[in-house]
Amino acid sequence: MSSHQASGSALKQDVVELKPVFGPEGKMPSDIQSKSLGTGSFSTTYQLRGNGSLRLNLQSNAIGAGSRVVASASEYNTNWNVDRFIGSATIQVLNVSPYNGGVWVDLSIGWSTPLNVCITLFVDP
Repeated sequence: MSSHQASGSALKQDVVELKPVFGPEGKMPSDIQSKSLGTGSFSTTYQLRGNGSLRLNLQSNAIGAGSRVVASASEYNTNWNVDRFIGSATIQVLNVSPYNGGVWVDLSIGWSTPLNVCITLFVDP
Protein backbone atom coordinates (compact mmCIF):
# COMPACT_ATOMS: atom_id res chain seq x y z
CA MET A 1 0.00 0.00 0.00
CA SER A 2 1.25 3.48 -0.80
CA SER A 3 2.46 5.67 2.03
CA HIS A 4 0.87 8.87 0.68
CA GLN A 5 -2.59 10.05 1.71
CA ALA A 6 -4.95 10.28 -1.25
CA SER A 7 -8.10 12.36 -1.41
CA GLY A 8 -11.66 11.07 -1.38
CA SER A 9 -12.31 8.01 0.75
CA ALA A 10 -8.74 6.73 1.01
CA LEU A 11 -8.74 5.38 4.54
CA LYS A 12 -6.71 2.35 5.58
CA GLN A 13 -8.63 -0.90 5.04
CA ASP A 14 -8.16 -4.52 6.04
CA VAL A 15 -6.95 -6.61 3.10
CA VAL A 16 -8.18 -10.13 2.38
CA GLU A 17 -5.96 -12.16 0.07
CA LEU A 18 -7.61 -14.88 -2.02
CA LYS A 19 -6.08 -17.71 -4.01
CA PRO A 20 -7.66 -19.23 -7.13
CA VAL A 21 -9.73 -22.37 -6.64
CA PHE A 22 -8.54 -25.42 -8.56
CA GLY A 23 -9.69 -29.00 -8.72
CA PRO A 24 -7.63 -32.06 -7.77
CA GLU A 25 -3.97 -32.03 -8.82
CA GLY A 26 -4.08 -28.28 -9.49
CA LYS A 27 -6.32 -28.61 -12.57
CA MET A 28 -9.35 -26.49 -13.35
CA PRO A 29 -12.63 -28.30 -12.67
CA SER A 30 -14.02 -30.00 -15.79
CA ASP A 31 -17.30 -28.05 -15.65
CA ILE A 32 -15.56 -24.71 -16.31
CA GLN A 33 -15.71 -23.80 -19.97
CA SER A 34 -13.42 -21.34 -21.68
CA LYS A 35 -13.74 -19.61 -25.00
CA SER A 36 -10.80 -18.06 -26.81
CA LEU A 37 -10.72 -14.31 -27.13
CA GLY A 38 -11.21 -12.82 -30.57
CA THR A 39 -8.53 -10.81 -32.35
CA GLY A 40 -10.56 -7.63 -31.90
CA SER A 41 -10.53 -7.71 -28.08
CA PHE A 42 -9.71 -4.40 -26.43
CA SER A 43 -9.98 -2.40 -23.24
CA THR A 44 -10.95 1.22 -22.74
CA THR A 45 -11.51 3.54 -19.79
CA TYR A 46 -14.18 6.15 -19.07
CA GLN A 47 -13.93 8.78 -16.32
CA LEU A 48 -16.61 10.45 -14.24
CA ARG A 49 -17.08 12.42 -11.06
CA GLY A 50 -20.13 11.35 -9.12
CA ASN A 51 -21.79 9.52 -6.27
CA GLY A 52 -24.95 7.54 -5.61
CA SER A 53 -26.65 5.21 -8.11
CA LEU A 54 -25.84 5.89 -11.74
CA ARG A 55 -26.88 4.28 -15.02
CA LEU A 56 -24.09 4.91 -17.53
CA ASN A 57 -24.41 4.70 -21.29
CA LEU A 58 -20.85 3.99 -22.45
CA GLN A 59 -20.82 4.28 -26.22
CA SER A 60 -18.47 2.48 -28.61
CA ASN A 61 -19.15 1.33 -32.17
CA ALA A 62 -16.88 -1.67 -31.50
CA ILE A 63 -19.39 -3.14 -29.01
CA GLY A 64 -22.28 -5.26 -30.20
CA ALA A 65 -25.24 -6.86 -28.49
CA GLY A 66 -23.39 -10.19 -28.46
CA SER A 67 -20.09 -8.80 -27.16
CA ARG A 68 -18.59 -10.10 -23.95
CA VAL A 69 -18.00 -7.08 -21.72
CA VAL A 70 -16.38 -6.99 -18.29
CA ALA A 71 -16.48 -3.73 -16.33
CA SER A 72 -14.48 -2.66 -13.30
CA ALA A 73 -14.56 0.61 -11.39
CA SER A 74 -12.12 2.30 -9.06
CA GLU A 75 -11.55 5.59 -7.37
CA TYR A 76 -8.58 7.71 -8.37
CA ASN A 77 -6.90 10.78 -6.94
CA THR A 78 -5.95 13.12 -9.82
CA ASN A 79 -4.98 10.86 -12.75
CA TRP A 80 -6.81 7.57 -13.39
CA ASN A 81 -3.78 6.15 -15.16
CA VAL A 82 -1.36 6.49 -12.22
CA ASP A 83 -3.13 6.84 -8.87
CA ARG A 84 -6.14 4.52 -8.53
CA PHE A 85 -6.84 3.29 -5.02
CA ILE A 86 -9.33 1.46 -2.83
CA GLY A 87 -10.70 3.81 -0.19
CA SER A 88 -13.59 3.70 2.26
CA ALA A 89 -16.23 4.40 -0.39
CA THR A 90 -17.96 1.36 -1.84
CA ILE A 91 -17.86 1.42 -5.63
CA GLN A 92 -19.84 -1.38 -7.25
CA VAL A 93 -20.55 -2.40 -10.82
CA LEU A 94 -24.05 -3.82 -10.50
CA ASN A 95 -25.15 -4.62 -14.06
CA VAL A 96 -23.50 -4.72 -17.48
CA SER A 97 -25.61 -4.94 -20.63
CA PRO A 98 -24.02 -4.58 -24.08
CA TYR A 99 -26.01 -3.37 -27.07
CA ASN A 100 -25.15 -2.52 -30.67
CA GLY A 101 -23.07 0.64 -30.23
CA GLY A 102 -22.23 0.53 -26.53
CA VAL A 103 -22.89 -0.89 -23.10
CA TRP A 104 -25.14 0.07 -20.20
CA VAL A 105 -23.46 -0.09 -16.79
CA ASP A 106 -25.25 0.37 -13.47
CA LEU A 107 -22.80 1.78 -10.96
CA SER A 108 -23.17 2.49 -7.25
CA ILE A 109 -20.79 4.91 -5.52
CA GLY A 110 -21.40 4.79 -1.78
CA TRP A 111 -20.17 8.19 -0.69
CA SER A 112 -21.96 11.41 0.28
CA THR A 113 -19.99 13.69 -2.07
CA PRO A 114 -18.84 13.19 -5.69
CA LEU A 115 -15.66 11.15 -6.19
CA ASN A 116 -13.31 10.68 -9.15
CA VAL A 117 -14.13 7.26 -10.58
CA CYS A 118 -12.90 5.46 -13.67
CA ILE A 119 -14.67 2.57 -15.34
CA THR A 120 -12.52 0.19 -17.34
CA LEU A 121 -14.12 -2.09 -19.90
CA PHE A 122 -12.63 -5.23 -21.35
CA VAL A 123 -14.48 -6.06 -24.54
CA ASP A 124 -14.39 -9.17 -26.71
CA PRO A 125 -16.52 -8.19 -29.69
